[in-house]
Amino acid sequence: MKEDVFSACHPAVNLYYFAVMLILGMFLVHPVLLGISLLCSCTYASLLKGFKEGVWNKMKILFPMALAVICVNTLFNHYGVTLLFYLPDGNGVTLEAAVYGLVMALVMTAVMQWFSCYNCVMTTDKFVYLFGRILPGLSLILSMCFRYVPCFSRQGKRIMQAQKGIGKDPSQGNVYQKLRRSLDCLSILTTWALENGVDTADSMAARGYGLPGRTAYSLFAMNTRDRILAFSITGFLAVILFGLWKGKAAVLYNPKIIVGGFPMDVLSVCCYGAYLILGMLPVILEGLERRKWDRLRKAVSKTEQKGVRLWEL
Repeated sequence: MKEDVFSACHPAVNLYYFAVMLILGMFLVHPVLLGISLLCSCTYASLLKGFKEGVWNKMKILFPMALAVICVNTLFNHYGVTLLFYLPDGNGVTLEAAVYGLVMALVMTAVMQWFSCYNCVMTTDKFVYLFGRILPGLSLILSMCFRYVPCFSRQGKRIMQAQKGIGKDPSQGNVYQKLRRSLDCLSILTTWALENGVDTADSMAARGYGLPGRTAYSLFAMNTRDRILAFSITGFLAVILFGLWKGKAAVLYNPKIIVGGFPMDVLSVCCYGAYLILGMLPVILEGLERRKWDRLRKAVSKTEQKGVRLWEL
């Protein structure tokens, strides 16, 4: 994963941003806002992980799930007034049900992409920093759970390689041998997880985790940039909520498709534009930072070409 400018901000700002984007992404089903949410989530995922890992590989998994949502909603829900055709059992397939299934699939895809970005930015250190003093036990359990997901994957690969080295490859042999060897790998992995969990618990208890009056050192500090960013998120959110209150994102899929916000006026443009800027905020910050460093590199190059030493300025 690539470290970006937004990831280096204060954990409270990161959590605030993702909470806003996830809540808006789950409840806003207006076509324009839904498209903006999907575009911004995929763009930020590409920035963090690259297009192949952040978007392409994810879509290989999300596309079949989205297709299943569309098919289930279309075939098993029969609301709407625009009839497309009849099924063999006599139930009608309507345009409204198909469109709403597509909307639900896009909502699921966008939210999953935002969660993917959240998992990259909100590390266990940030989570423990935010909730360690409020809920020390719960924060420790959640951080351990988040940590064990990649650890399980790495340790599972090591165990399978070790079993393969002694002639007990789970992918070879008949069905009974494959099942038995796979269960052996699972048993070894479970034993490792339990022992590691006990060692972690003993280590945290020895360090006095969760005791009253215990102090903790942290690298995170709220600075001016973080405050400006938090106020900016709040300002864009206020514009979006005002547009929602005025009905600029109102939409109806049953019994007839009615999309609000058209024809577009100044308030609609402000609402959609605020949502777009809010969704692209991490990408915008990264672009501004890269532009700043490009200017500095050019200034250094020009200075070196003139034969001036920087320490002599």
